[in-house]
Amino acid sequence: VVIGALALGACGDDSADSDASGGTQAVATSAGPGAADTTAGGSGTTAPDSPPADADATAQARVQAALDTLPADWTGTIADDLGNEGNSADDIVFIDCLTPDDYNLDHIDWDSAASWELDATGPQVSAFGEPQASLEARIFSNADAATAAYAVLERIVGTDDGRECLEEAVPGQLAADAPGEAQIDARVEGTTIEGADVGARIVISVTVQGMTTEVYVDLVAAHPDATGTIFATFVSFEAPLDQAVASAMMLAAINA
Repeated sequence: VVIGALALGACGDDSADSDASGGTQAVATSAGPGAADTTAGGSGTTAPDSPPADADATAQARVQAALDTLPADWTGTIADDLGNEGNSADDIVFIDCLTPDDYNLDHIDWDSAASWELDATGPQVSAFGEPQASLEARIFSNADAATAAYAVLERIVGTDDGRECLEEAVPGQLAADAPGEAQIDARVEGTTIEGADVGARIVISVTVQGMTTEVYVDLVAAHPDATGTIFATFVSFEAPLDQAVASAMMLAAINA
C-alpha cells in the first residue's frame, strides 16, 4: 500500500501522479458501465477449504465485477498481479505494526493460487490530486494460509491496538522521505464502506512551506470464502473518497 508519494506529492508544485501500475498483464479497461466483460469461465466445484478449480478465473471475475461498477467519469484497469506483491517497508504502510507472531507477508505469493488487481482513477475534485482506488482479489492455496494472512489485516485495521499503531507509525514512515520542514500528522478512525469486514481510515495531514492538505486513505478488507480475500485501498484529497463508489466496488467483488 503505497501512500507516501501521494501524501508528500500533495503539497508539491504538481498534483499527485494518477497513473497506477496493476501488474504485467492488463486485460480490461473501462470508463464506466457498459465495458466489455473479459471474465473467464466458472470456478468449478471443490471442497470448501480448497481453492476453486479455476482460482485465476475466480480472482479475475471479482476485480472485473468491481471494475464494472465504476461511474462513467472513472477509468480503471485490471491485471494479473500474482508475483508482483511489494512487501518492503516502502510498500506496506503498516510494516511497523507487524509482530513476529504475524503471518510472514514475504510468503504471500508463494501461498497464493491467484491474485488480480483493479487500479482506478476518478475525476479530479481537489487541486492536490485525483481520487484513486485499488482492489486486490486473492485466492490462497489453502484455507490455513488465507486465515493467517487475513488475521494480520483484522488485527491492524480492525482493532483499537492496531489502529493506534497506525496512528503512531504512519507519520514517521512518511517523514523518512519528506522534506526536512514537512510536518506530518495522522489520525485513524472508522470507515463507512459497505461490504468490508474490517477497515480503517487514515487521515494524514501534511504541511510543507505553509501549505497544508489532508490525505484520506481507507484500508478495507473482506474474507468472502475460506480461501479468498479482498483488500482495497481508497485514496483521496481534502475529503474521503465517495463512499458510494467504494461500497459498490467492494460489494460487487464480494458477490461475484
